[in-house]
Amino acid sequence: MRPTLAERTLNRRKELNLTQDDVAKATGTTRVSISNIELGISLNVRASTLFALAEALNCDAEWLLNGVEPKPTVVPLQNNSDQNEIALEPVAKYVPLINWEQACSWTPTNIDIESASKLPCPVKCSDRTFALEVQGESMEPRFEAGDFIFVDPEQLEPSPGQFIIVQLAVNTPAILKEFQMLDGYKILKALNPNYPADMRYVKVNDTCRLLGTLVSHVKPV
Repeated sequence: MRPTLAERTLNRRKELNLTQDDVAKATGTTRVSISNIELGISLNVRASTLFALAEALNCDAEWLLNGVEPKPTVVPLQNNSDQNEIALEPVAKYVPLINWEQACSWTPTNIDIESASKLPCPVKCSDRTFALEVQGESMEPRFEAGDFIFVDPEQLEPSPGQFIIVQLAVNTPAILKEFQMLDGYKILKALNPNYPADMRYVKVNDTCRLLGTLVSHVKPV
């Protein structure tokens, strides 16, 4: 069985001979917060905390969150007499948190990037990637209101089973759906089992515009 977030955090901290206090100081949190993560009490870690934790533990944020290899993001410095020094690769990049209306016409120049709120995307993504806060109930129980999703608009060829952001028609808001293929037709699926079939499944037509593919999903603590 693949280790959990709690086990990966604990094992990686011990690999680096760090104390919980060391990690808490590096992440700007408390020892109790780190302890709760390692004990599995905090099942969902805020995106900013995950990013800071990955940096403190010198590992890839996606590995820490989902167990996806490779784990280390540290490499020895070349031609350096101090063998204890390491060079860190970026474990994530900060992307703007925009609203669902902005997603319909998103480019990095159509909002003030400098003043926009930013979230660390825990996986590799393009420079055009943006974050959205989930709204509504259509994608429950997997996606709940208040969750954060990261969308890469350069990934426009989703595979069945991937989650995408689409605009069904001009002047309609962007929506989150699961992409499916059924009898050769492209289908958008809502995950909420309580929705009637005519609301859960929508056939993609010529007015539907793909805005990007989901590359990461983070639940707030």
